[in-house]
Amino acid sequence: MLKNDAIIFTKKGSNQGITNLYNMHKSSWFMICMRYMSTRFDAEDALQNALISIITKMNQFDDSIGSFDAWSNKIVVNECIMILRKNKKIFTTELNDQLEKQENDDCIIHDLTQKEITKLVQNLPDGYRLVFNLFAIEGYSHQEIASLLSITEGTSKSQLFKARKMLKTSLDKILMYHE
Repeated sequence: MLKNDAIIFTKKGSNQGITNLYNMHKSSWFMICMRYMSTRFDAEDALQNALISIITKMNQFDDSIGSFDAWSNKIVVNECIMILRKNKKIFTTELNDQLEKQENDDCIIHDLTQKEITKLVQNLPDGYRLVFNLFAIEGYSHQEIASLLSITEGTSKSQLFKARKMLKTSLDKILMYHE
């Protein structure tokens, strides 16, 4: 079944359409969840909630406005954010709004697999991971992140800086191990 057919059948409430749509996208949706959540269990939970949201909001999708992939991925990201917010796993400490001079981030990242990179991102504290994903992966601006998460732009910038610094430290450890 083609993606457009699966979308049409899902909008009509077809279980086969839903199954086909899920099978076409489950890997990419799950990888998004893995980037945001700290454990596989939490990612699976987020994926299940996102799938329910996608199915229930299917009639809101309009292919003349944008692609199904972009629309559904945004729902998955938003579901992850809602779960983190509900569990109060983000921004639990006072954050410094002052940014330090950013270090040179050139490293061996091109030698790492997607799975290894995902694991490094998962190891970030929840707030750092959330801002890093929204900025570096999803392409949100600091202003958009601040609005979405009810934080200041300075907090968003600070979280991103600290996430990058932690990732660089982790990558440096990997580099030392491989030497």
